[in-house]
Amino acid sequence: MSRVALLPIQIRSLGWILVLAGLIGFTAWHLTYPAALADARLAFEGKADAAPKPTWLNRISDLASGTQNPTVKPRARNERSTSVSEPDYHFALRRALDHLRLHPNDPEGNRLAALCLSRLDYAAEAEPYYALARAKERLSLKDLHVRAFGLTRCNLREQAVDAYKQILEHQPDDPEALQKLAAIYYSLSDYKETLAAAQRLAQSPIKSRAVAGYALIGIVHHDEHRPGPAVAANEKILELDPRLEMLSLPADLFFADLAQDLVDINRASDARRYIHRILGQRDDPVLIDILGSAYYAEGQEDEAERCWKRVTELDPRFHRPWLNLGNLALRRGRLEEAVPFLEKAHALDRRIHEPVYQLSLAYRRLGRAEDSERYRKLAESLRLNNPRNKRGMGLIPHDKP
Repeated sequence: MSRVALLPIQIRSLGWILVLAGLIGFTAWHLTYPAALADARLAFEGKADAAPKPTWLNRISDLASGTQNPTVKPRARNERSTSVSEPDYHFALRRALDHLRLHPNDPEGNRLAALCLSRLDYAAEAEPYYALARAKERLSLKDLHVRAFGLTRCNLREQAVDAYKQILEHQPDDPEALQKLAAIYYSLSDYKETLAAAQRLAQSPIKSRAVAGYALIGIVHHDEHRPGPAVAANEKILELDPRLEMLSLPADLFFADLAQDLVDINRASDARRYIHRILGQRDDPVLIDILGSAYYAEGQEDEAERCWKRVTELDPRFHRPWLNLGNLALRRGRLEEAVPFLEKAHALDRRIHEPVYQLSLAYRRLGRAEDSERYRKLAESLRLNNPRNKRGMGLIPHDKP
């Protein structure tokens, strides 16, 4: 048979070979991606060592895809964690993205990619993947918590608020969502919403969550200079948790706020009892300063003066005892003694108005009208322009989101 006669047969044979090769390659490509999704799931769950050994198909797929997220550098396969119990979010993300290159709308692949990005603090980058997974209703309550906390960690607080509200739509009494939501509202200085979430949390049957709710209620009322409700909330904490084992705030900070509020509602003896309970044999400038205020409220001025002078020795840069000593000297009519104390308080913290206001009064009584007027105008400016002065001078505790 001539070469010309053989040519159509050769062309047909070559065509079938190419078609067959294409089918084999296409099948191989598809087979590798379910393996990528399995790898991603196992790595995310901390079971990466349980994943099957890479086959030649996996190796070809890895070389061909070369998937890299532009903002994250995942580990290579041989860099995976050897710990069975430790999730490898970098590797899990890489394999999830491998899978999504061919199956971009797959809900499980999008879910895993989103969760990995949240865990790696790329909350904004995770949102498009969450949207695709949520559209297919593939997100569990736990997944929603990972998303919301990821947004919180990345300081996307407004989005985090919406995320926690979505959780509460599904689970209205979810204590973790309520606690985190209240903390975010507090960080945004939205005290009305903070109280609303904290009051719901305080009704939780889980004692630790109820304690967290009452703690936030006490913090907001203290910060807003409402000592009565603050004391009621903090004493409820002591009722539920006498040793403060479930409270995230440091005990010193808790008792400092409680004692100051007790002084402000004319329960100075209770304030002293709590301070002595927490102090023991040690010295704490903040608590001793409040102890001086408690003594002063009971009319024991000499004891108060001793406390405040002790604080100036322990922490000379703490402005409160200098202010208190200045006010005490003014009360006693010792104007020349009051001015240096008040000047020192003002020098240590120029943002607060009370030392400046008291200086204006002291200078007026000394007959120094020009100095008095200068400090009066400064005090008014500080009062109007610094929100801290409008809420009083109480300590402002914080909670973890």
